[in-house]
Amino acid sequence: LQRGAQQRGEQGLAQAAGLDRFKAHRTATSWWMRLWRSGFQPLLKDQPESGVGRLLLGRALLASGDLDGAEIELLRAEKAAVADDELAPDLAELWLRQGRPQRVLDRFRDLALTSPTASAQLRTQVAQALGELGQKGEADLLLAAVLAAAPGYAPAVTAQARLLAERGDTASARRMLRELLDRDPSHAPAWALQGNLLS
Repeated sequence: LQRGAQQRGEQGLAQAAGLDRFKAHRTATSWWMRLWRSGFQPLLKDQPESGVGRLLLGRALLASGDLDGAEIELLRAEKAAVADDELAPDLAELWLRQGRPQRVLDRFRDLALTSPTASAQLRTQVAQALGELGQKGEADLLLAAVLAAAPGYAPAVTAQARLLAERGDTASARRMLRELLDRDPSHAPAWALQGNLLS
């Protein structure tokens, strides 16, 4: 009965919050913290081993910039057997932000996810790690594969533009970003990269 209640609590929280919504609003820190106070803080108090609760707390900490705290909670979520489709992109984002691209490659270079969205996200992150480690040709090939499967995927297009800029082709990078932002003006990383290229 206790296990059933725990599962119902986790499922109810996930459904109420919407894991897809979490991905879309990852940078909305105030939204995350409201959800923390109203939803998964009570869940973790009652069920401290909840994988969903640890995952969502890790995402909230990641959104707020607490990278060390986020890593603790995301690794607890991994220990609680949260699915790779839900967890791997968050860990990859964390380690990239910590400046640990080799960790991303060691863990995720050969990992295949079942969700098309999560797969595109993780493969883009692996490509970013490759680029940061100087393996730009491999990064190009991987990003091309991502965009073949998910045409116009904004993070992959942004990553391509970054690689172009790093090679000195800023004109092509700016053109790619302008076209992307015409289609998807809400993609903040593209705006940030465009601003860097114009400065």
